[in-house]
Amino acid sequence: MNKINEQIFNFYIGSENLKKKFSPMFYDSPHKEQTILSIGLNPSLTKGFDKTLGNRGLDMNSFKKASSSEQKTKIAETINYQKELKYGDASIQYFKLQKSFFEEVGVNFEKNVFHYDLYQNRETDSKKVLKELKIEKDLTQELIHQLKEVIELVNPKIILVFNASVSKLLKESDLFFKNTEKSLDIESGCYHYNETPVVLANQLSGGATSVVYRDILVWMTKKILKK
Repeated sequence: MNKINEQIFNFYIGSENLKKKFSPMFYDSPHKEQTILSIGLNPSLTKGFDKTLGNRGLDMNSFKKASSSEQKTKIAETINYQKELKYGDASIQYFKLQKSFFEEVGVNFEKNVFHYDLYQNRETDSKKVLKELKIEKDLTQELIHQLKEVIELVNPKIILVFNASVSKLLKESDLFFKNTEKSLDIESGCYHYNETPVVLANQLSGGATSVVYRDILVWMTKKILKK
C-alpha cells in the first residue's frame, strides 16, 4: 500500500490544480482477513476536523513543509487517526452504518472489510466532489486506474459500492468494467469485475437505502459470500 499512498501524496499534495483544503485520505496495508472491499465517494469531514489535523501536525501546510522521512511518519499518523474515525468510540456515522450493515451480514467490519474511497479529497458536500469529477475527466480516469490497483492489491471476494454516484460512474466508465461485464448477471443479481462480484448500491445513510432494499442488500451479500 506504500505505492498507493505515494501516488495519493504526489497526486493531491503535489498538484496545484486540484481544489483542496485538507490533507488527503491515506491507507494502511490490507490484511489477508480483509476479503471484502467497500467503496465510497470521498472522505467527509467531522466537526472540528481541521483543528484536529492542525493540532496533530497533519494539515496540508505541515505535509508540504515536512521532509521525505517526516512525510512518511505523518502518513502513518494520519492512518492511525483515521482508524479512530472508523473503529473508535467516537467513530463517524458513515462507518457506524457500515459496521451495522456488516453485522447483519455476519461480518466483522474492522477485521474483514477494507474500505476505500474513490476520491481522496476530504469534502463534506458531495455535490462539489461530483461537479469536480464531471468537469475533470482526466481526474476521474486517474481515480479509476488507482481503484483498479487497490482491487488488485486487496484481491477481495466481493466489492460493495456504497454510493449511487460512484455506482453510476463505474457502470458507465469505459475503464472499469469490460464490455462483457456491463450487464447484470442474471443468476447472481450483481455485476462482475474480472470475475469478482460487484454490488452497486446506494449510500447506507438517510433514506437512500430503504428498509426493504437494505434487507435485499444484506441477503444478496450473504448469498455471494457463501459461494
